Amino acid sequence: VLGVISLFGNVCASVGPRNIDKSKVVYALSCGARQPFTSEHGFTYDADHPLNQDKYFKGDTQVADYPDSHPNLPPEGIKYTRDRKLHQHERYTTKDWLEYDLPIQEDGDYVLILQFCELNFFYTNQRVCHIYLGDSVVRPNHDTLKGGRQSQVNIYIPFTVKNGHVTY
Repeated sequence: VLGVISLFGNVCASVGPRNIDKSKVVYALSCGARQPFTSEHGFTYDADHPLNQDKYFKGDTQVADYPDSHPNLPPEGIKYTRDRKLHQHERYTTKDWLEYDLPIQEDGDYVLILQFCELNFFYTNQRVCHIYLGDSVVRPNHDTLKGGRQSQVNIYIPFTVKNGHVTY
């Protein structure tokens, strides 16, 4: 389940919502969302569905929406975030591949932040994926449930773009 993708340019070593300069945001996407969303820290996440489908992602995917009344949404909220609405949509695939294409125009240092939240599965190893940056696996066998069910799990992947090449 992919909930949120954020890409920040020229970010300091201490990454977190309070440490990120909003003017440095390159992309912030709420995966599967139909409307943009502004977080408690003032970041605006673009919707990737349906108008931006060809703009951001490729592959045979599905979208799931979880209304406030959905039984898998805990009434006390998602653990480790106050932005419950950010995780009420998801994009997933039952095929082999889900790919987001986020072109970067300028050389520099960046941080890719992926925010996951599992609402459907209960046990580890039920939903495992590899996370790629370009053609390289940067996080093999990622299991969101190791961070807890109904919990936001953040992954920070720093990388550099120089002359069109990505290193991390």
